[in-house]
Amino acid sequence: MIKGLERKGRNPNIVELQKPTIVMDAGIASDENIDWLKDNQYPYIVVNRQRHRQFDENEAVVVKHDPE
Repeated sequence: MIKGLERKGRNPNIVELQKPTIVMDAGIASDENIDWLKDNQYPYIVVNRQRHRQFDENEAVVVKHDPE
């Protein structure tokens, strides 16, 4: 399903400067789909329904930084 992004997700009349950010519900956020997004360098956001998850600072990405 997620692989359809390459085939159907692009409008040939629009020049894209970067790939779109993919937002997935936990229902389709399989390891295979997430690996595909990483392998194809798509930015992504995924809903995670697990209660506790260890924060990995090396994997964190700053979305917005307000200077003090």
